[in-house]
Amino acid sequence: MKKLMVMGALGLMLAGCGMEEGNVDNALAAEQEVQELEVEVLTEAKGETGEWTLEAYVSQGGEAVNDADEVKFEVFEAGKKDDSVKTDYTDVKDGVYSVKHTFQQDGVYYFIPHVTARGLHTMPTQQVLVGDVTAEEIQAAEKAMAEAKAQMMDNNESGMEGMKESEGTKDGMENSEGHSGH
Repeated sequence: MKKLMVMGALGLMLAGCGMEEGNVDNALAAEQEVQELEVEVLTEAKGETGEWTLEAYVSQGGEAVNDADEVKFEVFEAGKKDDSVKTDYTDVKDGVYSVKHTFQQDGVYYFIPHVTARGLHTMPTQQVLVGDVTAEEIQAAEKAMAEAKAQMMDNNESGMEGMKESEGTKDGMENSEGHSGH
């Protein structure tokens, strides 16, 4: 009987040690997850038509990230998001992901690096002016982009409200059934 009690006590002690190590590992993992994934667009905001190198610096906790799960570069002319072009990066060095892209005509464009790394996703947007662009074209592009973002926010909010309404209806039905006396 004493042997069983001693073995049981040893088992509990070992289990406790394992849990403590697990807690330390979990705390380290949680700390890494909390650190924000940062993406800095390095591409110039203005230039001429022709071949450009699109670049984005990816970091987390002040350190370069060279092992992103996915990096896609999206480019589209203002007002023509449906015609956007998405390209995987072709090179990475010291956290700088890059790809070549050719702008064939003057205009206001948007460049969005879509980055997924370490369980996080971010996609900053940079306006790019190519060639001769008027102030009116820039203003119209900014207005169109603001409207598109507002529309996207409205769609997200109405989707959430729809989910809440359907949950409320479900709850309401359950409540009315519960009080019907059947």
